[in-house]
Amino acid sequence: MKMQQKVTQKLTNIQIMESIRLHEAECSLRLERINEKFDDIDKKITSIESKIWIIAALIVGTAITNMMVA
Repeated sequence: MKMQQKVTQKLTNIQIMESIRLHEAECSLRLERINEKFDDIDKKITSIESKIWIIAALIVGTAITNMMVA
């Protein structure tokens, strides 16, 4: 009885290890996709930030021009 129990336990451990390996592989793919999305978002934020700086420069430039003209 004990011998059969040990064999069953080993098979269960092997199955568990395989399940964990598959889980880790899936998690790795998900993490890669998440990182790609973060990279895309970072590019968009950089673009928006550049546009904000251009608008800020235009506002300041307009204010200075109005002060000189007035």
